[in-house]
Amino acid sequence: MKITSIEKSNETGMTSREIITRCIEFREPPRIGLHFLTDPLNGKIWDETDFAFASYATDPKYLPQPGVTEWVTEWGDTRQTINTALGEAIRFPLGDGWQLLDSYQFPDFSAPWRYQGMKENVARAHAGGKYVYAPIPSYMLQLIDLRGIENWFMDNAECQNELAAVLDQITRIRLAMIEHYAAAGVDGVITWDDMGTNATPFVSPATFRSLYFPRYKQTIDALHPRDALHPPLLRACPQLHGHVRRGGM
Repeated sequence: MKITSIEKSNETGMTSREIITRCIEFREPPRIGLHFLTDPLNGKIWDETDFAFASYATDPKYLPQPGVTEWVTEWGDTRQTINTALGEAIRFPLGDGWQLLDSYQFPDFSAPWRYQGMKENVARAHAGGKYVYAPIPSYMLQLIDLRGIENWFMDNAECQNELAAVLDQITRIRLAMIEHYAAAGVDGVITWDDMGTNATPFVSPATFRSLYFPRYKQTIDALHPRDALHPPLLRACPQLHGHVRRGGM
């Protein structure tokens, strides 16, 4: 099927924003939401989407320069373009031990300069009928960038107090972002947590319930009172049924 224009081919009279809102709220949308923008398909990137993306500004000191294949992010991890332009963390600011947490400085995402111009950008996207979403940090993936994946696996069993302290910091960052996104008129937020293999979750239901669920709940509770923000879009893979069945999500 060739999609020439989402808006022009829409016979319902609804904008993309209205359709996505109905999808999220289970209110009989006329079709599913469409988004082909993020990954190339057979070497081609589709330019049709129901969504528009808004985000905070990154500290310019930490933006990778053209042609650079290794750089340090404002979270302190060193990334390298191993398989993707996004890069993968190869050195970790807390990787050599939890004692480093005492002197570690989390980025300040409450700073107003990060959100300058966002309200105007969101308004332009809304004028085009788009549903606007913005990112908040992952729990699992951000912890892995701070500690390394091997350490993260062991931390869930042996260092839960330290993990909880970092999760609380990430939650505070999430809540600060949500405040600014709501003020800019963003429709919803998105985050990423790949919390399992193809067969089973990475952590036990008990660990998920004690460490991760309360912080997810804090995030969702911060969104619910805001008419302008929908529940978060969570890109999670692959096997999380154990957590969902037990009421974890």
